[in-house]
Amino acid sequence: MFNKGNLILLGFSVVFCLYSFELVLYASKTFWYSEHSLASKKRIQAALAQGEDFDTRTHLQFIRDNSLVGRMLSPRVPPKEFNKSNGLKASNGRLFPLGGVSNSATVYCNNYGEFLLFDSDKWGLRNPALAHQNNPLDALIVGDSFSMGHCVDNDIASLLRLRGMNTVSVAYSGNGPLLELATLREYGPQLSPKVVLWLYYEGNDLWDLGSEMKSSLLMSYLKPGFSQRLSDRQPQVDLLLERYIERTRVKKLKSTNWSAVARLLATRFLLKKSATKLFGLDKRRMHSGIDLVLFEKILIRAQTDISSWGGQMYFVYLPEWTRFAETGESKNLLRYRNDVLSLVSKLKIPTVDITEVLASAEDPKAYFPYGFRGHYTDEGYAILADQIYKKLDDDDLIPKRLPIQ
Repeated sequence: MFNKGNLILLGFSVVFCLYSFELVLYASKTFWYSEHSLASKKRIQAALAQGEDFDTRTHLQFIRDNSLVGRMLSPRVPPKEFNKSNGLKASNGRLFPLGGVSNSATVYCNNYGEFLLFDSDKWGLRNPALAHQNNPLDALIVGDSFSMGHCVDNDIASLLRLRGMNTVSVAYSGNGPLLELATLREYGPQLSPKVVLWLYYEGNDLWDLGSEMKSSLLMSYLKPGFSQRLSDRQPQVDLLLERYIERTRVKKLKSTNWSAVARLLATRFLLKKSATKLFGLDKRRMHSGIDLVLFEKILIRAQTDISSWGGQMYFVYLPEWTRFAETGESKNLLRYRNDVLSLVSKLKIPTVDITEVLASAEDPKAYFPYGFRGHYTDEGYAILADQIYKKLDDDDLIPKRLPIQ
């Protein structure tokens, strides 16, 4: 039997091994804290294996290095960061930003070796400065990072503009249905587009609701007419965001991330991933925390808002990488696809679905960066834009004009 001394020695040995492993991961810049970070590591390895250069700096390191040569950049600040805090404290209550810092060179992401930057518009969103002045507005894009054009030069809005449509995007990374409804309410009425393209990503949109519904400010958007009047308060939004960036991003850059090491984040992720595969926890989690009733209420409210200015809502279904990488039962049950599409059909919302188009390709995973989990490649986004354009053209909603640059 183990005596007390042996148990203490065993405990110290286990702790020493765990932290040694964590430090190795940290020193090697592996940072396997999520499926997203693991996929990023695989993309870097694939690029290097093909002889391509890959900038392995973090977003904050990239911003710091640019500031040293006089180029001031803003980091991307997803609105979802404020779900838990219910927005930011302002002089007259709380304010929930739905975009980034306005009129700023913003660092977005790096999937292919170089950081993608964009110049934010007057609301801190990814649009050309004059996009809002092209009237009448043909289409408004609502969605998350897929809608925002993650790590590609041309997002869906710009691809539609190249096809002659006046298009503005109010999408932002990490947005789920409630954040999308809030963004639509804040900016949609001023733009009054003929069509609102609600881009739905099956990978996490329903799950995002679990976090969003904890914010009383976001839940208020289910009430008719509720608004923070953000379009008139951008200077205040910018000030609060700049303070938030200084408090969170800059402070983090100045110190080693020992907090992550102390919490064994990388080691815990790998253990969790192994347990998930061994015990099938992914299938159980797939059916937990889903509120289709709330999702239906959000779509109905969005429909009502859009109809108030005479617009038409289109639901655009975006399949995730897992759908093309898995087989068997998990693929058939994946992400409540049938439930979501049945609900949209019941609400009589026209649908664009690129699942079958991608699935018919020889290798559907080729539409994702280096074939790994992530967002679509340029080719994937081009297919999406083509399918949207075709559907709107069939419904006689395409204006006859020259492409917009």
